[in-house]
Amino acid sequence: MNPFEHLGIEAGADEREIKRAYARRLRQVRPDDDPAGFQALHEAYQACLGYAQHLRWQAMQDAEAGSDESTPVSHAHEHIASDEAPASQAQDQPDHARETRADDEPGHAPEHEHEHESDELAPPPNEFDFNAFMHELLQRAACQPSAGLARWLRESEPLYSLDLKLALRAPVSQVLAQIEHPLPVEATAVIFEFFSLDVVGEHDAWLHEHAARARDRAESNQRFHYTLEALQSPRVKPVDRLLTRELARSRHWPRRVFIALVPLLPMRLIGALKALQGIDAQQAALQLNGESVSFWQRATDPLRLSRPRVAIASMRIVVYYLALVG
Repeated sequence: MNPFEHLGIEAGADEREIKRAYARRLRQVRPDDDPAGFQALHEAYQACLGYAQHLRWQAMQDAEAGSDESTPVSHAHEHIASDEAPASQAQDQPDHARETRADDEPGHAPEHEHEHESDELAPPPNEFDFNAFMHELLQRAACQPSAGLARWLRESEPLYSLDLKLALRAPVSQVLAQIEHPLPVEATAVIFEFFSLDVVGEHDAWLHEHAARARDRAESNQRFHYTLEALQSPRVKPVDRLLTRELARSRHWPRRVFIALVPLLPMRLIGALKALQGIDAQQAALQLNGESVSFWQRATDPLRLSRPRVAIASMRIVVYYLALVG
């Protein structure tokens, strides 16, 4: 049974229908009587609401792309609007309250059930500046300890709304999956826990894919930096530190000439390059010196006669000949 069937609605239901269906089902599945059923119902509600909000958010993005507008944060819309217009909320709430009082029998609806329903269905603020929020979130996540980041998220008043947190799951996960410099693993874990991205199931394929990609990028970025730091540490051989500096730093002619003249060192450098690219190719392209990488790739390519390869071969012939003659 898919989440929409669990709530008894069509797969194309909008957020308003999803919330009303959830409210109706809450009167049949009580947390005290059936904890497992209530948990399954709540998960189905989150999955349906997240999918509907993703469709709405994607539609706003498509409309924005059609008008050739751009945003500072990649693939993020500037505002997350409320699920319903204030006038509709004011009109619908009394009907919902009367329906709840009419359907419930005395003694069968625990008081905390209505409190839970109120918390779940509370509308988000009429306007939320997503760009400003993501800008501050990314800055804090990159520079602030994870405990401070978690405290800032908990104390952010707009995020007290569960609906807003659910609405932000899709765009937040997409930004984390696509930003140029992935966040630290600890910061990513804090964000995942706060927005419940660590419990996204495969039934929500789009959100699951972006959450998994964001987590994988954070972990591979961490491994890349650990490996790069290890190759430059005093614990490795001096020649390995030399090769790593050639890959990561600006061009230094004496170092490059030395590597070119010593047999096997160019291929050893290419081996280190491939190892770093295998960990995280995107970070390798960002963190390593592009000119050095291109030079040694052309110089060691056996299938192409390039200028660096010819220069190294000529230099070796001259130097080895002089060494033999001398």
